Amino acid sequence: MSSRSPSTATTACSDSAGSPDLVLLDVFMPRKSGIAALKELLSLDATVPVIVMSGGAPNPAAVKAPAVDHRELAQLLGAVDTIAKPFRAAELGAIVQRHLAPRSYGQTR
Repeated sequence: MSSRSPSTATTACSDSAGSPDLVLLDVFMPRKSGIAALKELLSLDATVPVIVMSGGAPNPAAVKAPAVDHRELAQLLGAVDTIAKPFRAAELGAIVQRHLAPRSYGQTR
């Protein structure tokens, strides 16, 4: 399943069809922050592995607040891993495989 909207993704995760095997989540998205979506996803199913992607602030010049390490915050909130953008496909693939393997054997994180 693929979703371009955090609302669509969280609705799909709460669907009776079951949880996704893994969620890739960007920190900066339209209409809802990735951090808010992460909290919502994990409140629906705390066992689904969520990998958070972040490249920093969407527009650093527009940000007046102190710098926040979104990847560190995501892990504190329950993301199983994070990856900095830009990344290589092989790097993302290795992270995805690491977190899919336990679920394929009936284990959780």
